[in-house]
Amino acid sequence: VNSYGVHSVGVYDGARADRSAVCRMLKENRIRYFSAADYRAGSELETLVFRILDKIAADEVLYRFTAENKKLLEKS
Repeated sequence: VNSYGVHSVGVYDGARADRSAVCRMLKENRIRYFSAADYRAGSELETLVFRILDKIAADEVLYRFTAENKKLLEKS
């Protein structure tokens, strides 16, 4: 499900290199990203997941910053 800010990731069998299912899901807006189902350290999938987590953390910091700015604006 690719809604409400969810970062959905589709995976495919990298040994077969058949990306048709994940490409279809991407076209249907069911996923945002896809990668080979390689769960080893250092894989493209691991890098993608860590980048998504970095983005979520950055978005949270920015959300709090915006909320604080709005509070200051209301006080002035």
